[in-house]
Amino acid sequence: MRVKAMLSRRSMFREGFLGVGCPLPLSVRCVPFMSRAQAPVFVIAPEHSSIKFHVKASVTIAGKFDKWDAALTFASPDETTGVLEINIQAASVDTGSGMKNGKLKSKDFFDVARNPVITFKSTKFVHAGPNSF
Repeated sequence: MRVKAMLSRRSMFREGFLGVGCPLPLSVRCVPFMSRAQAPVFVIAPEHSSIKFHVKASVTIAGKFDKWDAALTFASPDETTGVLEINIQAASVDTGSGMKNGKLKSKDFFDVARNPVITFKSTKFVHAGPNSF
């Protein structure tokens, strides 16, 4: 899975919110958890964020996950040391259709009974442009 994020260097370490826009699959607003002297940890605020998906196969399916938590951690002020960790409650999938939700929760897809949590941990942050990673 590839997560593409655009982070503003100017806003990354200021006090207050950090805005992160991710075309796939996450758009977020973060709240810093530690002081500037420590390695910054931003807890992503679900009330200002969303995890959405869009799949084109024999049938197009789009939806979101309602229950999840995520954090963005930096080992130093260098933005490329960032690590994004996301934990999604698979049973919280919401396509707007009870029938589609049931199919996605079934053994054919997420198998939420055996795999209740979907996890993601980034392996690197790559500087892609002046204000994007």
